[in-house]
Amino acid sequence: MSRTDSRRGFTFIEMMMVVAVMTSLAAVTLPAVMQGYSRQAARNAAVDVQGIIDFARTQASMSNIAHLVVPILATGPAFTGQIEVWQGISSACQSFRTPDGVTGQQGVRIRVLDLHDQFPEVRMVSTHPANLPTVPLCFKPDGRVFQLIGDVTPQIIPAVMGSGMAGGTAAFRLRKFDEGGNAEGPIHSVIVPFNGISRKVVE
Repeated sequence: MSRTDSRRGFTFIEMMMVVAVMTSLAAVTLPAVMQGYSRQAARNAAVDVQGIIDFARTQASMSNIAHLVVPILATGPAFTGQIEVWQGISSACQSFRTPDGVTGQQGVRIRVLDLHDQFPEVRMVSTHPANLPTVPLCFKPDGRVFQLIGDVTPQIIPAVMGSGMAGGTAAFRLRKFDEGGNAEGPIHSVIVPFNGISRKVVE
């Protein structure tokens, strides 16, 4: 006596119902997922900025040669900012981008972080001090950080009243912008104190 197999597959209607439910769920959850990603963009960019700063500090210590970190601020959606790292010619903070007056040697740019490549919606909106793009950071092999004036004169970063920053401290500030150019979410900062050990904060 034969037994009827009670197992059966999905009917076409059942399969279409499953597809409809999955599509509805995707429509509801996808915007939330994309919004979460959007919020993470500035934080992820800050991680990369901290990484290139730590790279300069580590290279200076390992090679016994001073390194320069040069931030370039965003000018809009087509250029969202970048950071250059220059290797010097000695342990002194000098002659990175201009030839030494005695030897004629000068430093070489060894790394560039272009924010637009990986984070086109995140901009480097400001630095502390404000003149950091023109008077950049020099990392000495012993870990100390100075601002470099005219590619020849290092100075400790001065304290600025009302900035909330102590003397010797620099900051790189990043923020997410939407497609219309409107700022979104908090500012993510990478703080670099006089001892060169960077940290990330949300302002």
